[in-house]
Amino acid sequence: MKRLQKTVGRVLISGIVLTGAGCRTRVCDTPETQGKCFGEPMADASGRPDLSKLPDLSRFPDLKMPEPDLAKPPDMTQPPDLAPTCTPKKVCGAQNVNPGQSAAYMLMDFDSGKTYTQKVTVTNNMDGSTTYHAEFSDGMGSGIPTSVLTHKFQIYFLGKAHIITEMVKGEVTVSKEAVSGIVNVNEALVGPSCYDVKLIDVEYNNGINSGIFSIVTKTGVPVGNPIKIAEGVTYYSFINGITLPIRVSKVAPGYTFGKAKWAQIAILTEDAKLVSGQDISINGQPQKGFKATVKSDNAGNLLSFDVTIPKGGMLDYCSYE
Repeated sequence: MKRLQKTVGRVLISGIVLTGAGCRTRVCDTPETQGKCFGEPMADASGRPDLSKLPDLSRFPDLKMPEPDLAKPPDMTQPPDLAPTCTPKKVCGAQNVNPGQSAAYMLMDFDSGKTYTQKVTVTNNMDGSTTYHAEFSDGMGSGIPTSVLTHKFQIYFLGKAHIITEMVKGEVTVSKEAVSGIVNVNEALVGPSCYDVKLIDVEYNNGINSGIFSIVTKTGVPVGNPIKIAEGVTYYSFINGITLPIRVSKVAPGYTFGKAKWAQIAILTEDAKLVSGQDISINGQPQKGFKATVKSDNAGNLLSFDVTIPKGGMLDYCSYE
């Protein structure tokens, strides 16, 4: 032990370096001391460390841990993602009607491969009103069949593209899309404002194809419970005081095309309902003086419709952007 003390010139005790006679302890270059050195002579004439002379630790700086700033604690009453991130813009007011001009359109049914024609005639009447007349034909004496309700089929209404969403004898509803597309399982149709529509799964039951959907925020957080919508159906979801119309045109349950599961869907902004002999309504709001006439055959196929636009008449309704 004596030989070891002679050959070892430095002894480390509790993090303090003790050196030979005439030297000082060196506690330097540490984060606590900020580069400064502290200590006292700690060895006698023999060179042995004098443990009775401990360093004056009162010179060390006060090493207190910083306390957290609790002046503004985080609000944990509601997770941020569950709060509405935006509010859809509600657009209301009277709008001028521009029915366009007389024209003819070729309509394509991509599901059946058949084509139809739509002949539009715009007539100015003696009383200052205008009649918008649309006539449909498959080229064989029939009109548009009700089978188009199970997929997307586009026509023109008052000069703008719409899809047929409802059709029975003497009635037809045409809708304007905000956005549309085909989504696979676990994919979402990106909405124009606050919410997206995500396809969770598809199913086939008693001859009906349906999609299971979830309305999600822009950060992917579900809003409400999943909803089941069959193809050919428009579902009106009410979220935070607004209406979100979701149209499901087609659902593939995974039995064909490589067992792919997908759905063709749209988010709507306008629904125009035409009932023969009544004023048309848009998004549930009647349009005074805009009288409709709808003609169908015995099978319910759509042959034609007329809309009378009163002199100076304006469409007045609300929609969401």
